[in-house]
Amino acid sequence: MQIFVRTLDDRTLTLNVQSDDTINDVKEIVEQREGIPTDEQRLTLGGISLDDELTLDECRIEEE
Repeated sequence: MQIFVRTLDDRTLTLNVQSDDTINDVKEIVEQREGIPTDEQRLTLGGISLDDELTLDECRIEEE
């Protein structure tokens, strides 16, 4: 599925992921593409930080 991640400098990244990927997996994709270390990233949804061990499905993140 395809999701969108907004960066702090207001760019939007389009990522191809699976619903069983973890938040940490998504961070690793961002690190590969943008060079931002995973430990310097914080992914949020609706203002709530997402736990690295949760899957996208568990976070109720669906394809846009």
